[in-house]
Amino acid sequence: MIKKNIISLLFFSITPFCYSQIDRSIIPKPGPPPSIEIGDPVEFELENGLKVLLVENNKLPRVTASLILDNKPYPGDEKNGTYSMTSALLGKETKNLKKGKITQKIDFLGASFSVGAGGAFVSSLSKYFEKVLGIMADAILNPKFRQKEFEKEKNKIIEIINSNSKNVTQIARRAERVLSFGKNHPSGKYVTKETLNNVNLDDVKEFYSQNLIPNNAYLIIIGDFQSEEVKKLVINLFKNWKKKTQPNRNWNSPPNSTKLKIHFVDVPNAIQSEIVFQNKVSLKMGDPDYFPVIIANKILGGGPEDRLEKQLREVKGYTYSARSSVGTSKYMQTRFRAFTSTRFQVTDSAVIELLKEIKKIREIPVKDDELKNVKIKYAGNFVLNSESPSTIANYALNIKTQGLNKDFYKSYLTNINRVTKSDILRVAKKYFNINQGQIVISGKGTELIDKLKNVKFEGKTIPFESYDQFGNKLEISN
Repeated sequence: MIKKNIISLLFFSITPFCYSQIDRSIIPKPGPPPSIEIGDPVEFELENGLKVLLVENNKLPRVTASLILDNKPYPGDEKNGTYSMTSALLGKETKNLKKGKITQKIDFLGASFSVGAGGAFVSSLSKYFEKVLGIMADAILNPKFRQKEFEKEKNKIIEIINSNSKNVTQIARRAERVLSFGKNHPSGKYVTKETLNNVNLDDVKEFYSQNLIPNNAYLIIIGDFQSEEVKKLVINLFKNWKKKTQPNRNWNSPPNSTKLKIHFVDVPNAIQSEIVFQNKVSLKMGDPDYFPVIIANKILGGGPEDRLEKQLREVKGYTYSARSSVGTSKYMQTRFRAFTSTRFQVTDSAVIELLKEIKKIREIPVKDDELKNVKIKYAGNFVLNSESPSTIANYALNIKTQGLNKDFYKSYLTNINRVTKSDILRVAKKYFNINQGQIVISGKGTELIDKLKNVKFEGKTIPFESYDQFGNKLEISN
């Protein structure tokens, strides 16, 4: 008892002393960015050019495999829909498995399976993986395309087109892409009933033959397996996949607008306005500007606590959500977008607030705390995601397909931490091009046209143009 009392006295006498050593009013200085150890996948390449990445993870008795085709994008033409039809027919039947047998086998094994013109995916228990990967290989290497199935799948796609014809969001997204890139650009093309009806079964067979080729493909396998055994399995299943040269594809990319304009798309059944500011950008993941751009975008509208949403939702009450995004591509231009949806009565006001926030990040340096907090969020998300085997595999795939430095992800946090306020200002001026952008608004014309023709920003009326739902200009502009 005496000993216990002595210990208690010692504890209470020491505790105040310990707390007195910490001044909680002083924010600790941030340490150096943590070092992330990212394991390297086992890599090998088949003679036909198929590149394979293996990531062992024995925590659960499951294995997943993803086949990714790194093909150059397909420009638009009078047969838009060939890609969709090829995707719809793949996996229905093979030279070895009749219609319905693939689904039957996958269900029996309790596995997951999907295949399309862009690749394939399977997931199963480890003990069934050899069979499941065999089904994937058979679907990719030995598809059977039948006219009866072709007609059935075409009718399904026509039903989707009919359904989307009244979908305000689908109409808005299509118009935005066409207005930015043009109808013949890979990012601006779209499928109609007319273009789909131009596609025949021979087009599907030709598309498959030219584009599903091993020398443009990556196979990523993750899970509970032995690498040497899986390597033998992959070689045996995919060695007969014939290497080919893919056709050359080219397209024209129109320049950015010469000045800021409002492009209005009338959607009579709309119940609110879809608003987007957009301009084209040229940005690759390996570019020096990549890290400053993703931080600048995060500050502007990368999440629910960032500038656009604070201003348009919390301060003004115009919307539930406002975001921004910046695309990257090694093949072509992408877009910077700042977007929201609002009720008709405040559409013109929301446009002004959107533009003000873009202008602000282009002209006024961000505050130290704001930049620091965004970096902390990025670091936390990156560290958390890096614990996932699938993320590790995606990192390795990006390094291959995007031509990145082999230490790109190992130095990711260091590069995030190096971004300065002057970097943010510089890339915002370069990539968030408010002076040569498009404001695309989709909504009910009877509620909006008169207001939108008179929107002023910085004392000047923004030029107004009207378009149909497919991005064709109408002659009711001012």
